[in-house]
Amino acid sequence: MRILSLYIDKWYIVGTIMDGANRTPLSLSNAEDRIWLYFYSNSTTNAVKYSLSYKDEALAGEKGYYADVFELLPDYKEYHYEKYGARKKMSEIFTDAEIFSDIRKSYGDDSKIPVYVSFSEDIDLVARGIFLETLKNERFDVLQYTLPIENLVLEYLIRHGKIADHDQKVLVVNACNENLRYSIYDLHSNALSVVSQKCEPGYGVDNRIQAIVEEVMEYMQADTHFLTGANDEWQEEMLYLSQFANLWLKKIDSSSDTAPVALGNIHFKKQANNEVPVVVSAYNLNDRTKNIIGKLTGKIVEMIRESGVLLHQISNIVFLGDVFSNRAFTDSLQQKIGVASDNVTHISEQLLPETVAVYDKWEKDAFDDEKKKFLETARNKYTQDRKKYVEQQTQELKEKAQAAEEDGRLQDALDGYEQVLRID
Repeated sequence: MRILSLYIDKWYIVGTIMDGANRTPLSLSNAEDRIWLYFYSNSTTNAVKYSLSYKDEALAGEKGYYADVFELLPDYKEYHYEKYGARKKMSEIFTDAEIFSDIRKSYGDDSKIPVYVSFSEDIDLVARGIFLETLKNERFDVLQYTLPIENLVLEYLIRHGKIADHDQKVLVVNACNENLRYSIYDLHSNALSVVSQKCEPGYGVDNRIQAIVEEVMEYMQADTHFLTGANDEWQEEMLYLSQFANLWLKKIDSSSDTAPVALGNIHFKKQANNEVPVVVSAYNLNDRTKNIIGKLTGKIVEMIRESGVLLHQISNIVFLGDVFSNRAFTDSLQQKIGVASDNVTHISEQLLPETVAVYDKWEKDAFDDEKKKFLETARNKYTQDRKKYVEQQTQELKEKAQAAEEDGRLQDALDGYEQVLRID
């Protein structure tokens, strides 16, 4: 039986077609290595496309470009895109961008396609439920909701003899998107169980990139006092500015260690009309990078100790993601924990299609109870999230409308009150 296996991350989808012992990665019409979830809705051609090439414009929030689509899926948030002048729900963008069509062409069969689906743990339950419903509507037969990518990677390593029965506890450090996730797994007779796991939002990128973006943001904040301190606001601006990080690093690397480097006029995403001439130094960048590495590795060691696990019980470390090609972080963590080099494994993102297809067969109805519980939890969370979101949006609109009324801007006030009534 041929089965499709999909791993759904915030920024991309990796897929593999399993046919007995054969594993074939998806072959896409744009020839990219995975389905990158950066979208462009072209109002001139009325075509919606997906591609990694749209990343910078999408993160910058330019009109017609979309990123982090799973955050935009719930209908109560009222995000939409346009095609032929009509407003369309964000959940339809996967179909209009021909993602499902590309998957079908790669699979080579237009019938109902059986599929195992795994989600990155930083995709919200509500968004997962909406995506699963979309798959169902597109004639995909979702057989199971499988395991997190860390589980699949460990199973892959066990099957390939990289991790043995006598190994005790494995630390997995995952940087497959901008968030850094780290988990301890207990191995017992080839069975895996999670001991502890944590996430550091925004730290799943190269540490030098993280450092230069922090330097720039702090420099700009000292000048503008724009940021309020909210975590989601800080993360959004970091994600936006990170697209320029490699250009800034090239400028710094071509200068001396002591001379300040002018990076140019830079603005926050939500303050486009207030550009700041930013100056940084290579010395400060290197010092900050070392501090970031020390802070992150220290947090991982702290999690291990808080879990009641002794450092010498960590028999293996698995680094998942391309950012770990820079060895400064990995070497620092390995030394702190004391794991031998032979027991340290790096899994590149190029291996994701193989790892997500590690299970080619599941027991029938193996996850029925979990699926029912998931759907119930997702529905309850949808209701709670919708209530909270609507209350917050309504209050903000009321305050803006009241301010407009007090200023004598009566049409603006009327528009605001009408919008409040419509949402209510």
